[in-house]
Amino acid sequence: MWSSSPPACLGASGASSPAPVAPGLGVASGRRVRDRSSIRSGTTRTGPRASLTQCRCSRWASAHTDGPHHLTDLLAGPDAATEAVRTAVIEAAIALFREQPLHHVALDEVAAAAGISTAELTAIHPTVDDLVIAVIRAWNQRRTAPLMPIAEGHGAVAFLRAIVLANAADPALMRLLTSAATIAATPTLPQAEQLQASWIHFHAIVQRALTQDVAVGREPATMEPARGAEQLIALYEGLQLQSMVRPHMDVVEAYDRAVTRLRDGWSRDYPPSVWEI
Repeated sequence: MWSSSPPACLGASGASSPAPVAPGLGVASGRRVRDRSSIRSGTTRTGPRASLTQCRCSRWASAHTDGPHHLTDLLAGPDAATEAVRTAVIEAAIALFREQPLHHVALDEVAAAAGISTAELTAIHPTVDDLVIAVIRAWNQRRTAPLMPIAEGHGAVAFLRAIVLANAADPALMRLLTSAATIAATPTLPQAEQLQASWIHFHAIVQRALTQDVAVGREPATMEPARGAEQLIALYEGLQLQSMVRPHMDVVEAYDRAVTRLRDGWSRDYPPSVWEI
């Protein structure tokens, strides 16, 4: 039996094509042809093995060209099906994480919501922590990607304010990120490094935006982008954490007040670090 790819003797149309298309490669499967001597000489293999190959080609063509199937659908089938399952899992998990905290969501519950078996789900995401990483990547990308032009056109402060607004309107993602921080902070967990890399990447985005802000005059040259990114993210994340445990807090207004004072400090030279009690 073959999967969606035709034997190497078939061309893209599914018809018999004895001449090799590319040296060393099968036509559709991309697998390396083992009999290189026939390729070098430009000849076609003959004998019993050739007959077997031709027989297989005929059977494949009969099975895959008759009926409603199309070769392009067959070639895309497994990948498209796998991607559809992954998407269904992410959407189901997001819906559940909107309603329940991280530690209340079980893999069998996600599988049932996605319309697949638990075994199929664990083949993709063996643990809840693995699933959380995939969900955070997809959900965070969905949340921040449309806001990236704000960073380019209006700066880092406006970019983070836009995220605060989005999170205030839909706080479920921030709740999940806060819960996932415990995974990132536990070095013995295999997923910790991946989550840490996500936070480091976010810091790099903010630092790059602040560097651009200084270059175009949106922020003062006295502000060092690396330090500024640490301070701005601490303000941004700290206020959002407070807003989750203080439900009546206006997190956007609090952000505006705090960032105004922060930017005022950026306009001054950095004094030596001194701790006085």
